[in-house]
Formats: sequence, C-alpha cells, structure tokens
Amino acid sequence: MKKLFISLIIVSIIIVIGCSESFITDPTINESVTKVNTASDIQGNIPIANLLNDPYPVENSFYKIIGQIGYRITNKNLDQNPGEIARDISVKLELNADLQHFCTVCQPLPQDELAGYISESTDFTARISENTVLNLVKRFCVQGCEYGMLLNVRLSVSNNKIELITVWLSLLVDNETTES
Repeated sequence: MKKLFISLIIVSIIIVIGCSESFITDPTINESVTKVNTASDIQGNIPIANLLNDPYPVENSFYKIIGQIGYRITNKNLDQNPGEIARDISVKLELNADLQHFCTVCQPLPQDELAGYISESTDFTARISENTVLNLVKRFCVQGCEYGMLLNVRLSVSNNKIELITVWLSLLVDNETTES
C-alpha cells in the first residue's frame, strides 16, 4: 500500500509539472507588434573645430570653424517585421558654427573676428540595412560673408550614429566642390 501511495504522489507531481508548461499548440504573442520602443530616437552632437582652406586662391589664408552638428535619428518603422533587412530612418541635422578668417602672412583685421556663420537645419529620410553605412555630403550656406561660400560636410550615417568624415569650404558659384 505504501508503494501505491508513493507512486500516486509521484504521478500527480509529474502531471502538475507537465500541465504547467506551455504546449506547442498554445498561441504565441508576437513581441515585435506589442512592444513599444521608447528608445527609438538617438541623438547627439558632433563638435567641429577645424582649419579650412580659403576657397579663393589666396595662399596661406584659412578659416577657423568652431561649432557643432546636432543630430537626431528616428526609426520610422517601429512596428516593422524583425526579419526585414532594411529600415527607414529619419535624420535631422542642425549645424551651428562660426567662421573666423585666419591669414598666416597678413595682419589680422578687426572685421576678421567673425567672417561668417552657419545656423541651418535639414531633414532627410534614408533606408539603411543593419550593417550598412551611408556616406553623404550636405552643403550649408555661410551667412554673413560678402561673397557666397558653402560649408560642405561629409557624414557617415548608420542606424544608430552619425560620424563626421570631413568638412571643406567651396564657393557658391563653383560647379565643382572638391575637397581641399
């Protein structure tokens, strides 16, 4: 009788443990649809402090640029399939910088203190894969100078960050904005 009683207890424990586990036929919850991604925005600042060649053919003449690029990356497809290879992201760039003329062979002039400034923002959308990096060039008008100049910015954009590759100045009338 004792063996029968112990056998019944063991069988009942096995049944209780077996019933508590989920079966293959139980419905599953798709976490990618119900999950709310609160960290969908990635933002940061990239400091700029460079000495740039003057776009006019003046030897030993440069511009100091001091400022920053603020960025915000937003995933546009929060409810997208996790099996999708590429994602749509929205990127907002905000550039704020000052230009100061810097000549190595001439005397600094009082009006050279601030040769121009850039205060501009731009938005764009890109489709980027998980392991892909997008290289792009954005051009910003330099304000406050008597002749038209552009600040060209080459950036590396991925799903989770933006990096500054290089910056250079060019003239607004140039068809060709090659790096100097």
